[in-house]
Amino acid sequence: MRRVYPLILAFAVAIGLVITFSYLRERSGEVKPKQILLGVETCAECGMVIREEPHAAELVTEEGVAKFCDIGCMLLYRVKHHPQGEGVRAMFVHDWTTKQWIRAEGAFYVRASLYTPMYYGLFAFHSREEAERFAGEGAKIWTFHEALEFVRRQGEGSE
Repeated sequence: MRRVYPLILAFAVAIGLVITFSYLRERSGEVKPKQILLGVETCAECGMVIREEPHAAELVTEEGVAKFCDIGCMLLYRVKHHPQGEGVRAMFVHDWTTKQWIRAEGAFYVRASLYTPMYYGLFAFHSREEAERFAGEGAKIWTFHEALEFVRRQGEGSE
């Protein structure tokens, strides 16, 4: 019986180390977007059911993942809850051309008078060239920070 206790203790320590290393590796590793259950999950900002994947967005913090029905909702949530970006590990939007997830911080944005779920009219692109093709001649292409500022002003009711 005395031989069993050291084995149990060694096993418990080994399990604890595996769990700790897995947790640390996940926290320090590359953050990836999570799947959105369309028609089931709701927007963390407006509460609407997320139905259209090309307009959906995600914000990842240390606490978890917030999902959104519209790029504008994600940006407004970021302005309200993480004004300086504190605690935000990553933000994801869909590239309008490829429909693939891309990092929101590196995307280029076009505001168009086309439908989006909450009528922000923001469309994201992985490259300035794709954004320019979508927008046409003379259109304003926004960086992440310019799109964030636009939504901040919208939230204040000044635009």
